[in-house]
Amino acid sequence: MTSTHEIGDPSHAISVLHLAGDPNDTYLLAGELHDAGFANHVSHAADVAELRALVERSTFDLLIVDLPLPDQLDPRVLDELAAQRPELRVVFRWGTSGQWATESPSEQLGRSVRSALDAHPIRRQSEPQRRAVMAQLVRQQQAYLELLKHDTDDFDGALRRITSTIARALDVPRVSVWELNDEADELRCLDQFETARGEHSQGSRLRSFPRYLASLRRSLTLAADDARRDPRTSEFLEHYLEPLGITAMLDAPVRRKGRVAGVICLEHIGQGPRHWTVLEQCAATSAAGLVARALEVRDRKLAEERAARTERLNAIGQVASGVAHDLNNVLTVLLGNLDLALRPIGSAEERLQHARTARDAALGVSTLVSELLTIGREGCADLSPVDLRALAAKLEPVLRSAAGPRATFSIEDAAGELPVLADASALSRVLINLVKNAGEALAEPGRITLRLAPCQLTDALDGLPPGEYATATVDDTGAGMDATTRARLFQPFFSTKSDGRGHGLGLSTSFALIRQFGGTIRADSTPGRGSRFEVVLPLDPARRLATEA
Repeated sequence: MTSTHEIGDPSHAISVLHLAGDPNDTYLLAGELHDAGFANHVSHAADVAELRALVERSTFDLLIVDLPLPDQLDPRVLDELAAQRPELRVVFRWGTSGQWATESPSEQLGRSVRSALDAHPIRRQSEPQRRAVMAQLVRQQQAYLELLKHDTDDFDGALRRITSTIARALDVPRVSVWELNDEADELRCLDQFETARGEHSQGSRLRSFPRYLASLRRSLTLAADDARRDPRTSEFLEHYLEPLGITAMLDAPVRRKGRVAGVICLEHIGQGPRHWTVLEQCAATSAAGLVARALEVRDRKLAEERAARTERLNAIGQVASGVAHDLNNVLTVLLGNLDLALRPIGSAEERLQHARTARDAALGVSTLVSELLTIGREGCADLSPVDLRALAAKLEPVLRSAAGPRATFSIEDAAGELPVLADASALSRVLINLVKNAGEALAEPGRITLRLAPCQLTDALDGLPPGEYATATVDDTGAGMDATTRARLFQPFFSTKSDGRGHGLGLSTSFALIRQFGGTIRADSTPGRGSRFEVVLPLDPARRLATEA
């Protein structure tokens, strides 16, 4: 049999359904709610049938369930009811009146009911409340959009923006970002912003928090309205909450690669607890996503820096090894011939020949040093107008000789000048070196062609902007190269010549020179089908204008 109890007064009118075995308990409940400051309509249900019937025909704000549950009540019924009516909040209470250990029944019940009502998903709002919520939503959206305008390359700066923006948008005294170590037993503060002083700090550490970490792992947010009494955060009471005056915490876990990597923490300082709204919890979750992105960028940059450092060390080792090898070979020849030239035996002509050989070896060292300096030089000061077509025509006899006896060499060029800004002597060395390499790649008679033409780049190429360029392309019908060899072509001291004919600086020096002239060199090759090296240089706009005029 269903019973209903009405107790009037004023302030907070709610409709309650009470699930209990004894109707008298419902009468007592109504009195306790009145003492807690609520005007009530309280209905009683003794069993499942009454519970279902009342829920079907009436609307309730709360379902209060006495524990232990009435006989014959399967707990799964409450789960089904929650799924069918998610708007119906449930409050559980143990025992009967007079059995509360630390609070009066009305105090305990009032706190539970207020907590449930505060979290009510469809609780009606007054117009001022609605306007306040909309204003808060607009502030949060503006703050989030402002944060999205900035990149996260500056990790420390990104964290400072996040903590200060969230603190001011949500009116929170302290906002901090913490990173969890790999062992998951220590939190380190990466940045903390104190709103009152407008100051950032970092470096604090917290240890031993198993309950807190377990709660973070299974939550989108951890909203502790009363952080000192909440079992999820009370581990920090003695060493963190009380010394800093923190009474409420809203923490959002920062997740990376499926695990909790850190947390963004909003901390309330002041008298009493603070209720964290759904909007504030959403803001904390969004901020945690920004922190996760900043951590990803930081770790990627650190990995890139480590890789670049390793690559630089490997390159230095390779260069040092190559220099030592080549210098040792040249110095052996130099010292050996000097020793022979200084001996009193032999004719004067023989000693003079040894001196000449030593001098040639010393010049070889000078050439090696010059090429190394070319590779390391950032810029070239001796640029002057050079007609690429005229330069190639002047070099044709030298290029034909450099191609070697097995090659049929030819030059194909477009009509008109191809003016570029370069060092004519250095550009000549580049062309000679490319043709010489092509000749050495011919294991049997073949063709080498130097093609000169203008080129219009519509897209950026190797750092070169779109525009008008001149190209000098050396094609050969040699053996070609595989992808592994192509990837190392321009590395210092890398050579495909196994007979000691080269020291591996020709292509790297050529590439460095062309980069100094504002251009680049592209290589394309297929095993068995020959190779192509294309020099790309910007056309000299001043020279072109003068020619056209």
